[in-house]
Amino acid sequence: MEVWCVAGYHEFSCIGSACTASCCKGWRVYIDDPAILRFQTEPGLLGIRLRLAMWHGGRLLPLLPESILEQLYGEEGDATDYINRNSGRCPFLNHKGLCSLQLKKGADFLPSICRRYPRQIRRMGERSELLLDLTCIHAADLFLKRAVQGDPRAVVQLLPVTEEAQLTSDEKLLITAPEGEMAGDDPVYLSALLSSRDQWLSRVAAAETPQELDLVMGQLIRYAAQVQQRLATGGRMDEVSWPSVGDSGSRSGAACFPFSIMTYHALMQTEIWQPMLQRTSPLLYEYIERYYAYFTDLTEIEAQRLLTDLVTRLYTIRPQIHAELRALLLYSILQAFPAAYGDYSLHTHLLTALLEVDLILLFAALNADTAGRVDLPQIISVCLRRIRHNEAVRHQCLAVLYEHL
Repeated sequence: MEVWCVAGYHEFSCIGSACTASCCKGWRVYIDDPAILRFQTEPGLLGIRLRLAMWHGGRLLPLLPESILEQLYGEEGDATDYINRNSGRCPFLNHKGLCSLQLKKGADFLPSICRRYPRQIRRMGERSELLLDLTCIHAADLFLKRAVQGDPRAVVQLLPVTEEAQLTSDEKLLITAPEGEMAGDDPVYLSALLSSRDQWLSRVAAAETPQELDLVMGQLIRYAAQVQQRLATGGRMDEVSWPSVGDSGSRSGAACFPFSIMTYHALMQTEIWQPMLQRTSPLLYEYIERYYAYFTDLTEIEAQRLLTDLVTRLYTIRPQIHAELRALLLYSILQAFPAAYGDYSLHTHLLTALLEVDLILLFAALNADTAGRVDLPQIISVCLRRIRHNEAVRHQCLAVLYEHL
């Protein structure tokens, strides 16, 4: 088993109550089976609170008959259970912004997802990659600080993990999980994926202007569509020819980075915006309301001109924005290729990566002040939460991109 970790992985440490965007708010917290057992058997008032907070299929677990609970949590059970069903504030987050469960019982008592976040594992056969989820605002902040220092490829550098002591018990468990629980086993495809990823990362890293990024991302999206189509018909990834540096971008010729105003308009008509965001994600609600305040009642030509002016202004007043956005594209590409190992949907995963960074660019342009100051880690966290971790919203947005790009 090969284990690699992205640069900065082991340097991350939760900042607890100092965090300005707690991961204990705005999420459904999924509970693994060992945690369910701990919660079901915890005595006293804490046990009662835990069992009242646990939901399965929209029903309180304590109200389910014991026979049903046994079926749910037997060896063959496949239940999906969570705390914080309304994606508000976790009931165990105390007034100081700390986890009362961890304070009382220790980190080992928490659900696995709480112990690991924002650490992620991408499993590809006998290869595992350890990454950080930039929905964590502190992880995003540390990432951006690395993004503006030196070699653009440094943010996606993968380092070998050679000692078992460098891994937590949760990481060891996921890395050694039975193959059926993770990605499949296709060494030929894996080799082609890794080789292709390395070359595309180099191309994106070499893009020195927004125009070059738009061109290379269009080439990448077109290449990924051809790969996905070839794989779907029984072909191999290495049968798809590489676009030359001078080739045009996306298949339709539409702008990829940033999107055209009509693409953004279509995205805003999906469930990316909902009235409930006022409660579950007030910052995203504010970002989208600002979008409408800027572009409502404008003609397509007027709106496109305004979008171009806003993006140009952002690049002028915040010189590091190109390095920051390029780094985000690099990091998203780094993750998209392993995701495609499990389902062969490279085009879908790369479109998702492009969607995320395009929205980050849009909201940064809308929110930057005259000195170029903008809370980019916050925008990254908010956008990735809404797209990457909401399947229904992601699918609707992808349908828009399939039509427009």
